[in-house]
Amino acid sequence: MADIHENCLNEWVSISKAMKCEICKESYAQAERFRPIREWEKPKITFRLCLMVASYICAYLSFVKPCHILVERKFFDRVFVRGYPPRSGDSVLIVAAAVSMIMGGYILKIFYDTITGYFDRQRVLRFIDNPNAKNN
Repeated sequence: MADIHENCLNEWVSISKAMKCEICKESYAQAERFRPIREWEKPKITFRLCLMVASYICAYLSFVKPCHILVERKFFDRVFVRGYPPRSGDSVLIVAAAVSMIMGGYILKIFYDTITGYFDRQRVLRFIDNPNAKNN
């Protein structure tokens, strides 16, 4: 390992996706860690990301308002405790809240994937001398 630049090896392995040395056929011993924070790439704030934030806020508000109206009308007490049939507008509110909740969950999943992808790009593989390697 002393005869090669570690940065060159890291670059070559990330491009070639090789997990074994082509010369001795030994697996690389790897240690994954984050780069120093000064070397992190800046997050790219795109129009798509801004649109996602705005969409999540709209989905959240579209979920909260119908739920607030249902609580104000004592929907759960009327329908589930007293056994009265729902009012005509209640079913629309329930559907609107359910659709908003599904949209919000989907948008949160995209946020999660975006954030974890950003952190994954900040990781770097370090190659270390394999303690189990055969000495030739």
